[in-house]
Amino acid sequence: MVEVRMPLISIVIVNYNGKKFLKDCLTSVLNTRYPNFEVIIVDNGSRDGSVDFIKREFGRNKRLKIIPLDKNYGLTYAINVGVSKSKGEYIACLDNDVKVTPRWLNGLIFFMFSNPDVAVVQPKLLFLNKRNIIDGTGDFPTIYGFPLRPRGQLEPDKGQYDEKHDIFSARGAAFLIRKKVFYEVGEMDSDFFFHLNDIDLGWRVRLRGYRIAYVPTSIVYHNVHGTLKDIDPYDSTFHHYKNVIVMLIKNYETKNLLKYVGVPLIILTGGLIKDVLTKKRRIPIARCKAIMWIIKNFRKIWLKRLNVQLNVRRICDDQIKKHMIKKMRFSFFNSGKGRK
Repeated sequence: MVEVRMPLISIVIVNYNGKKFLKDCLTSVLNTRYPNFEVIIVDNGSRDGSVDFIKREFGRNKRLKIIPLDKNYGLTYAINVGVSKSKGEYIACLDNDVKVTPRWLNGLIFFMFSNPDVAVVQPKLLFLNKRNIIDGTGDFPTIYGFPLRPRGQLEPDKGQYDEKHDIFSARGAAFLIRKKVFYEVGEMDSDFFFHLNDIDLGWRVRLRGYRIAYVPTSIVYHNVHGTLKDIDPYDSTFHHYKNVIVMLIKNYETKNLLKYVGVPLIILTGGLIKDVLTKKRRIPIARCKAIMWIIKNFRKIWLKRLNVQLNVRRICDDQIKKHMIKKMRFSFFNSGKGRK
């Protein structure tokens, strides 16, 4: 018989200049019908009055705590800060451009009660402005580390993904993780300013031997990339390629690292040549910066690899690759924007 209890869940939301999304997001979150939760908002040095708005509109709510940072340290660092200040046994991470349904937490936490080998769960994500269209039902990256469109994205929701199933990793827009596992695998990598931090975390969770699952009975609506529309393509390209290669170096066994890391390196350098020939100005610089960052920080990256391989890994890559995509189309036109 499944144990019925209501452990404290800490909901961590990172905000950066997302004032326009906060009223809908926080109103829906605070109306969550799960009885035992706290909300931690980490503000990454917003300049749009977000902190004052939160204090004015929601400051009296005892569930809510604001952690203002002095500048934008990146999504991943801010999530780590939020988790470090949390009191919950479970951590729910949300983007600030989502609206949750009243019972979104119930389905996730009850599934984890029933499946103690599951460490992370993701709800069904639907588009906020087109609620019959799927935003994602789980991530399945390629064996080369590149993220593809989340499963089901842009498909009309006709119930085709209404079965619970294992996924490679949970989408960063909304997921629930056991707090002890978050620290067991080494929290999120703060060098992943944004892009792929969720897949990297999921990879390490799987290396530890835990399952990651999709739970369609939980529904969250997502204003896709609502707060990412203003990101400079230069920054997006830099972090995308840097993070792909770093993720492979950290997480693959040696034989598979040597086998697969060459492809993103070829795409990175090939794209650099093509951008130069087509007279793009800033994108080639971003690609060069990614290469130089990896070279400059290689010792730190290798130490992270040693930690993952010696202290985190419990299973072999063959079990991990079952949930990865074996084929992909290569294009030097790839701008590094990652998942849509």
